[in-house]
Amino acid sequence: MAGVREKSGAVFAKFSMFDHHTHLLRMVRLLRIAVVVSALESPAQDTGLIFQETFDNVAPPALPAGWRSSQRKAPGMNDWGTTSSTVLSPPGAVLVTNATLEQWLVTPVIDCREQKPLGVRMTMRRSGTFIAPVAVEMSLDTGLTFPFVLGTIGRDAGNGVYQTAECVVPDTVTGDSRVVLRWRVVPESTGTSGTFRMDDIQFTSRLATGTQPDSVILNEIMFTPRSGEPEWVELLNMGHEQTDLQGWSLTDATVTLRHSIAGTSILLDPGEFIILTPDTAALAGSRRGIPARILQTGGFPSLNNGGDFLHLYARSGRCADSVGYLPTWGGGPGVSLERIDGEGPSNAGNNWASSVDSSGATPGRNNSTARCTSDLSAVHMKFPGRCSGDMCDVSMMILNAGRAPAPEWNILLYEDMNRDSIAGSAEVIDRIPGNGAIPPGDSLVCNYEWIAPVPGKHVLRAQVFMDGDGREWNNSVTATVIIPTLPGAVRINEIMYEPLSGMPEFVELINSSAVAVELDDCVLSDRPTGGGSVNQWRTGGRSIRVSPGMCAVIVADSTGSAWFPSLRPADAAHVISMNAPGLGLNNDGDILILRSAGDVVLDSLEYAPSFHSPDIPDTRGRSLELVNPALGGAVRTNWGTCVDPSGGTPGVRNSIAVEVLPPAAALQAAPNPFSPDGDGMDDVSVLTYSLPVRSSLIRVRLFDVRGRSLRELANIIPAGAEGRLVWDGRDDRGVRARIGVYIAMLESIDGAGGVTFAAKCVVILAGRL
Repeated sequence: MAGVREKSGAVFAKFSMFDHHTHLLRMVRLLRIAVVVSALESPAQDTGLIFQETFDNVAPPALPAGWRSSQRKAPGMNDWGTTSSTVLSPPGAVLVTNATLEQWLVTPVIDCREQKPLGVRMTMRRSGTFIAPVAVEMSLDTGLTFPFVLGTIGRDAGNGVYQTAECVVPDTVTGDSRVVLRWRVVPESTGTSGTFRMDDIQFTSRLATGTQPDSVILNEIMFTPRSGEPEWVELLNMGHEQTDLQGWSLTDATVTLRHSIAGTSILLDPGEFIILTPDTAALAGSRRGIPARILQTGGFPSLNNGGDFLHLYARSGRCADSVGYLPTWGGGPGVSLERIDGEGPSNAGNNWASSVDSSGATPGRNNSTARCTSDLSAVHMKFPGRCSGDMCDVSMMILNAGRAPAPEWNILLYEDMNRDSIAGSAEVIDRIPGNGAIPPGDSLVCNYEWIAPVPGKHVLRAQVFMDGDGREWNNSVTATVIIPTLPGAVRINEIMYEPLSGMPEFVELINSSAVAVELDDCVLSDRPTGGGSVNQWRTGGRSIRVSPGMCAVIVADSTGSAWFPSLRPADAAHVISMNAPGLGLNNDGDILILRSAGDVVLDSLEYAPSFHSPDIPDTRGRSLELVNPALGGAVRTNWGTCVDPSGGTPGVRNSIAVEVLPPAAALQAAPNPFSPDGDGMDDVSVLTYSLPVRSSLIRVRLFDVRGRSLRELANIIPAGAEGRLVWDGRDDRGVRARIGVYIAMLESIDGAGGVTFAAKCVVILAGRL
C-alpha cells in the first residue's frame, strides 16, 4: 500500500495495478500447445542467449555437466545419452530410444536474473518408428515440479530429417527467475526400436522491451461466433512503419503446419487493422460495414471454445506474437475476446476481456475495452465493517485504467431508490472529493461512513467523475446492502381475508418503530400446503420506505382504490400500495409470516374467524384490525372487526384503534463529571437507567459532541425495568477518550417488540488540574 489519506469523512488507500491483478495472474493456466516446427534457421536478430548446449564437449554417452536423465531402462544407466552418429553439428547430439517408456532429460538450473526469457529453440530428428510426442516443460522450483508445459513436439515433427522447433516462455515468467527445462517422452504403446535425437539447444531472451519487433499483434479473437458467422482473428500494427504480411503465417495448438496469411504483398500501415478468417463472404455478410480489410486464410485453424493457442509468425519464421487463451479470460457466444493493452503481455489473462460493444465485437475498430489515455474506472463496492441503523461502512475501489495520471476527480455516492441508475437529488448520500492524483495503473480505495441508514435493503451506486474521461461506461458500480431490521419493527395491522364479490383482499403493514424502515424485498407468506408448497408475495423492484406510523398495503389487485377511498391517488400520499395478484387468503383462517430482506421474521400471525368481534353477526367484507400495534398480533383480544362503512381502513388509522401512551424512560450518570486517571477516585461513571416495562432489549452508546459514535456499552441485550452500566472513559478500541462532554443514548424495545423508548444524558469526562 502506497499510502492512506483522509478527507471529508472518506479514507483513501492507494494500490498498484499489480496488487489488484495478482490473484488473476496466479490463476492463469497454460494450455498444452504444439511446438511449431520450421526449416533450420539461425536465431532471430531480436533475441539473445541465456543458455546454450551443443553436446559437443563430452565423450558419448556421457551427459554434459549438470544434466540429468531418468533411469527407467537399466538401474544406474541414463535413458538419455550423447551420441556421435547422425548428428546435426558434429561431433555430438543427445539421443533417446524406445517410444513406449516415459523418459526425461533435465537441464542444469538456468539463471535468468536481469534477463527476460523468450523461448526455447532446438533441432531434432526422429526415426519413423519413434511415434511418441515429446513434451517441453519448465520448472521454477529448481526441478522439484514442472507445472509449465511450454509445448509438445508432435509425432510428425522431425521425421527422418533435422528440423528446428521453438516454443514460447509465458509472460508470467519474469526476469528474476531461476528455471529448469525438461524434455519428457509421452509414451505410446509401440515403437521400442525408435530413436529421437536433439542437437544445438538454445534458451533465448528478449533484448528489447515493449512490443514485438515487427509490432504486429493478435488484437481480437472470435472463437465462439454467432450462427452464420465464421471464426476470425484481428491483427493490429502497433509500430511506426508499414509491415508486409507476405509470408506470414498462423497456427493453433494442435496443428504443426503453418497456415499462410498472404502469398502476395499485403502492406499493413501503422495503426491499421486486418481481419483473418476462413470465409470472407460469410464474415462480411454477418457483420456488415467492417472498416478494415478481410483476408481469407487458407486452412484457418479451428479455435477451441474451451481454450486454445494462437501463434503468429513473421516471414523470417520468428514468432511475432502468441496467445494461449482460456474461456475464463472472456469471450463467449457471439462475443469476442479483446486485448486491453496492445503494449501489455499477450499471455496474461488480465490483459484480455469480453467485448462490451453492443454488437459483441469490434472487428476493424478500436477494441471496446482498449486502454484509453484517460480512463478512471469504478471497480467494486463492498461493506467490510459495521452495518446498522446508525452507521454503515462503505468501501469503493477506483482504478486508473488509463495511460495518463488522474489529477482531479470525485465520487458521487447515492442510493438508487427507483432503480433507474440516475442520481436524483433525494437519492444523493454524499459527494466525495478526490484526494490527490492517481498514477496510471494505480488503484485507490475510498472508505466512507454512511451515517444513519434506514433498516432494510438498499441499492447503492458509486459514480466517479473526471474531466476528459475516455470511457464512461465503467465509471459506476452498484452493490446491495441489507441494514438489519429488528423483529417487531413492522407489524401486520389489518387483514381483509373474506371480501365481498369483486372486492380485493389486502394485508396492511404498519411501521411500529421509531425510525423509517425499508420494505423492498420483504416476503409475506402463508400456511404451507399438504404438499409442502408455500405461497409467497415479495415486495420489490423499487424502494418502499415507510416512516414511523406509516402503512404499506399489499392488495390483490388495482381495484382496491374503487372500494377504499384511502387508496385513491389523491388521498394516498401517506400510504404505499403494492399489487399482489393471487393473494389468496383462506376464509377459515391462515398463517401469515412477514420476513425482512435479511430473512428476519418481523411479525407472524395465525388468524381465525373467531378474531372478529362477537357483536357483529356478518363479517364478510369487513377486515380484521389491530386494536393497538404495540401489543402485537399474537394476542387474540388485540383483534377486532372493522366498523368503518367501507369495510376496511387500508392506509389510515384503524377504526377500532386505541392508543396507549407509555411513561417515559430515564437515564442518568454518576459521578458526573468523572476522571478516569487511575487514582482510585471517580475513575468510572455508572449509567443508571429505568424503563416503564418489565422486560426489553436495550442498546446504550456514547457519542462525542459532533455526533460520532465513541463507545457501545450494550448492543441489543435483554434488560429489566432498571439496570446499570459502567463507562471507564475509553472508546471501542480501548483508547482513553479526551477530556470533554459526551452524550449517552439509551434505546429500548419492549419484550413484545412493539414499543420503543429512548433516553439520553450528558456525561462529562474531566481531568486533574
